[in-house]
Amino acid sequence: MKTLLAIALLSGILCLIPEAAGLLELHPAAGWDGALVWRAAGCHLVHFTGAHWFYDMAAMVILGLWLTEREVWRTLAIAVPVVALTVVAGAPELAVYRGLSGLDCALFAAAALKLLLGGSRMERWVAGIALTGFLLKTGWELSTGTTVFAGSGTLFEVVPLAHIAGAAAGFAAIGLKKWNFRRIVGKFRMQPINAKQDGIL
Repeated sequence: MKTLLAIALLSGILCLIPEAAGLLELHPAAGWDGALVWRAAGCHLVHFTGAHWFYDMAAMVILGLWLTEREVWRTLAIAVPVVALTVVAGAPELAVYRGLSGLDCALFAAAALKLLLGGSRMERWVAGIALTGFLLKTGWELSTGTTVFAGSGTLFEVVPLAHIAGAAAGFAAIGLKKWNFRRIVGKFRMQPINAKQDGIL
C-alpha cells in the first residue's frame, strides 16, 4: 500500500505542474524514438485532468488492498513497460497516452486471479464475475471502437488496448508466483523408485 500511495501522491503533484505532462506523456505516433525510454515509465504518472487523476488514483489504492507489497511491486514491474510498449506497437495512430488506468487493470487482474486461486468461495465468485465483466467490456470496446463509461464529452481518448495489456501483466505477475519454474520442475522431477511400494517386487 505504501508504494501505491507514493505513486498516487507523485502523480497528484505532477498534475499541478503543467510542463510535466509534455515531458512524460507517451507519443505512440512517434514510434520507437529515444524518448521512449523515460516516457514508457513517466506516461503512467501524468493525466489529462484532475478528475482523470482522481478516478485512476482511487481505483489503484482500492485494488491495492487485496495485494501484498511484494505482489504490487511484481505487478507494476511487469505492467509499466508492457502497457507502454503495447500501446506504442498496437496503437501507432494515437497521438498521446497518459494515465494510471493500464496499471489499474494490472492490479485488478492480479487481485482477481489471487482471489480465484486462494480466496474463499464467496471471494472466488465475486472475482470471477468481476473478471468476466471486465473481459466482456474490454473485448467489446476493442471490437467496436467505442467505450462503455467514457462518453463523447470526454477530453481524452480511452485506450482499451492498454487495459488488456495491463490485465495480461497482472495475470503474469500472480501466475509467475503461483506456478513458478521451480515448482513446475519439482512436479516432474524423477522420484526414487520404491520397488515394494510400486509392485516391482
